[in-house]
Amino acid sequence: MNPKIIVAMADDRVIGRDNEMPWHIPEDLAWFKQHTMGHPIIMGKKTFLSLGAALPGRENVVLSRDQAFRAEKTIVLGSLQEAMRLYPNAFIIGGASIFTQALPMVNTMYITHIQAQIPGNIRFPEYDPAMWDVQVLKKLTSECGHRLIFCIYKRKVNENPETSSRGQHG
Repeated sequence: MNPKIIVAMADDRVIGRDNEMPWHIPEDLAWFKQHTMGHPIIMGKKTFLSLGAALPGRENVVLSRDQAFRAEKTIVLGSLQEAMRLYPNAFIIGGASIFTQALPMVNTMYITHIQAQIPGNIRFPEYDPAMWDVQVLKKLTSECGHRLIFCIYKRKVNENPETSSRGQHG
């Protein structure tokens, strides 16, 4: 499996406020579109509902424990593991609980760091930067004045907790 996380986060790992994205940054939206277009995207039900509709040009996979949940132009699945198995090249786009589940299983993260204190009550899970090689692709100041750093994080070899724990338990 080779699914990837894609996320924008402000200082203190803020990714949302009251199930909404607390910013509108065209440069980050363009980055997101550039990387996810033509690829499956996996998201939780709350993230899907916050979008209002399926994103065009991508297969939209929505995770929900509610077996009756249906939404137009989406595939609804019950677990992240099933989604990752069926869509191994997908981008995982949130929300926080989905990122928490996915973090130990992914080897690549596309992170836009928004260098700003933006109020929020939803955070990306903590991760150990020492476990990741970081490639800074570009830095810019958005038209709204926020400094952005677009990075790709690649998990260092032998640093995947999923693999490490399996090796310890034989």
